[in-house]
Amino acid sequence: MSKAQAFFNRALKGGEVAPRARAVGPGVGSMVSSRPRRGRLAAPLLLGTFLLATTAALSFPFAFAAQEATDEGDSGICEEDGVSAHDAYDLGETLIRDVMRNANATNEYLDVLADISDSDFHLERTFLSPGSLRALASVRRWMEDAGLRTWLDSVGNLHGRLEQEGEYRDDARVLLLGSHIDTVVDGGAYDGTLGIVSAITAVKNLKLRLDSDASLGLRRPVEVIAFSDEEGLRFKSTFLGSRAVSGTFLKNGYLQATDSKGYTLASVLETVGLSNSEEDIAKIAMRREDLYGYVEVHIEQGPVLQSLNQPVGVVSAISGQTRMYVQVDGFSGHAGTVPMDQRRDTIAASAEMITRIEDKCNEFPLSRENMLVCTVGEFNVFPGASNVIPGYANFSVDIRCKDDAMRGEVVSLVKRELLQISKRRKVECEIQMKHSAESCQSSPTFTESLRRGILGAHELVGRYEEAREKSRKTGPPDPDPDPGGQGEGESLLWDMNEATVPVIASGAGHDALAMSEVTPIGMLFVRCRDGISHSPLEHVEPRDVTVASLSLYQFLVSEALLAA
Repeated sequence: MSKAQAFFNRALKGGEVAPRARAVGPGVGSMVSSRPRRGRLAAPLLLGTFLLATTAALSFPFAFAAQEATDEGDSGICEEDGVSAHDAYDLGETLIRDVMRNANATNEYLDVLADISDSDFHLERTFLSPGSLRALASVRRWMEDAGLRTWLDSVGNLHGRLEQEGEYRDDARVLLLGSHIDTVVDGGAYDGTLGIVSAITAVKNLKLRLDSDASLGLRRPVEVIAFSDEEGLRFKSTFLGSRAVSGTFLKNGYLQATDSKGYTLASVLETVGLSNSEEDIAKIAMRREDLYGYVEVHIEQGPVLQSLNQPVGVVSAISGQTRMYVQVDGFSGHAGTVPMDQRRDTIAASAEMITRIEDKCNEFPLSRENMLVCTVGEFNVFPGASNVIPGYANFSVDIRCKDDAMRGEVVSLVKRELLQISKRRKVECEIQMKHSAESCQSSPTFTESLRRGILGAHELVGRYEEAREKSRKTGPPDPDPDPGGQGEGESLLWDMNEATVPVIASGAGHDALAMSEVTPIGMLFVRCRDGISHSPLEHVEPRDVTVASLSLYQFLVSEALLAA
């Protein structure tokens, strides 16, 4: 075995995954620092080392799996059929402390992943990069510590499932949880990863609750998925991982997509030891009748929860999204010799196009009410010399709206405007449609269950704070006085009541959007400082992370447990 293969096998078996990443093992739950996560470190593997290491991928203890068919039906179980999320007073103080400790461990998991990157200078993990594979190695270890059976599928999604022997007490349709392991370039430490690790700690607490009471059983299997790609940075197509699970990967032709170096997605899968056959990728897709639903925890990426002074909220709907790439071809020339009226300047043409996009979105009727937003976030020019008239340019266009009909009208309007400008300026304009996703409504069942889950978390925290205060006044010295990680003299409790649980819409697309094509979805948003995301300044308070894990745990109590 080569040194490279030994290193990679050690990472996947739970050994060191990054030189400066802290190992988190069973029972972790000590108080964490509220320092901003650095979002860097963990130097990338050399390409040669990576290629050698990944040739052993098929021998790893993962099983490429297709989900087996089960019975069909729709989500819609009432609370009285399951265990109430408001069961804090049914738990002993020791169990409550263990639940708090596991929930707080979510912060330590986030710290570890923040230090696993492909860059020494910022946080960056793209589709199946060395950093992404090392991050998945850590996630797999945490999944198994939580009691989950794990496997890696053919597009690099990591699955972990909580099962039980014998028949389930409701049905065998699986409840999916998860989010994405990839990041944007120079991204933050919470986008995507928060949804993965909070799901792991919530399921770990669910198993703890299950094991503590012989009268309880699983209503259905629960599965956590760390999707390999959501941001779409490498292949300019979002939701690669979740589209494989939802069954829409192949029809979008993603295997033939190319990255900036000309490598196809199919060749990248082959390079890292995964199957690029359409037959194997088709097996990843889960059928509607096999699924109970999909629920995702995600940072809000906006300022609403902060303005409401609430740590978490429930998502009612996700805006639809259209992503296009515009290529503008003109003619390069000398900056000093070509008259202005004879130029075919692609920067000047593109600048007018971009301004027109902004103007039309601002002017469109009811744009604010329907959360219509238009963004040009990427711009490239060639040859890029100060004394040369640019002959080629391209830029991205991102259009989002809660109303799909309005979004369609705006997309058509933008196309017409760009073509008119290109004709007048005598440049060629090609508009490529890269991604389109309809808006979706959250499942009313999950919306209500998540709302109850937040209330249940608040009740659980209240019970924990009561016991903590009592122990401080009357009990012996506690060797672990703050398993919730809030620090001496601080409280995890926040002001809220049943009427103040926030229910808000999402303007950002998430894996839940892709999963909505095959199953009901729900989402839990977590407050982030000043609404900042896709940035090293992205930050979530550790106590909000803990509350998010507790809320998801209480959701699972009502949706995945059933008393005999």
